[in-house]
Amino acid sequence: MKHRSPDHTVRLLTLLLWIPAFSFLLPYGVISHNICPTLAIAPMTFSAVTAIIHLAGKAKSRTTNIVTDLFIALFLLGTLIPGWVMMAAGNGRHYWRSNATGTTMVGTYGTAFAMASFVIHTYYCLRELYRACRRAPKKKCPHCHSTLGRTAQRSVYATLPADDMADAPEMAEEDDSNGSKETFHSSRGHVTLLDEEGRPSSSKEPRPSTDDETASALQGVVDLACRRLSVGHATASSRVEEWLDGDLTA
Repeated sequence: MKHRSPDHTVRLLTLLLWIPAFSFLLPYGVISHNICPTLAIAPMTFSAVTAIIHLAGKAKSRTTNIVTDLFIALFLLGTLIPGWVMMAAGNGRHYWRSNATGTTMVGTYGTAFAMASFVIHTYYCLRELYRACRRAPKKKCPHCHSTLGRTAQRSVYATLPADDMADAPEMAEEDDSNGSKETFHSSRGHVTLLDEEGRPSSSKEPRPSTDDETASALQGVVDLACRRLSVGHATASSRVEEWLDGDLTA
């Protein structure tokens, strides 16, 4: 059985609400000659069509969904409030006493379904607006992954073994375009990049010096690994030669 999301159920509800709303509001308008509550059939029809589009999976644009839900909610509100006012008073007489109680109840029931549809569309409009504001895109630095506009305080680029501290670069200083001095050094086997100035950066683009520093660090690690591999290969070769000499002597 395919799982249905809560949004699918609620959109289906807005489609089903059209049936009782039409069944109550149209007879009420014909009997009472009061057009305003009956006009709620129009936004209810828009709501039903929108529900069909959502159920078919055609509603992909968030902006279109927000505008559509807002339009339907305002349209419903514009028909419900005048309709309630006209149901309460008409032709200078107390409307509740000038019409049959059954007619008034029919109109009231019809507006109840329209009000439920208004609440649903208002909820979807506000929810999508909140999500759109919350998910506003933020620019990130591709190197240190911090938000552009502020300088990163500390970033670890590589980890070196503790016994290879002598081969790691000890100190290198470089000034960037903003005049902030950065120190590239090793501490307990970690090659780090420290920013000695905590002021916000005036540039929102990645600093060009970061690529050079990263490349230098990686080059040092690669050279160190190559040297260790060369030493290991030489040691293995000497041991093989000693073993062969021993066999020949025997």
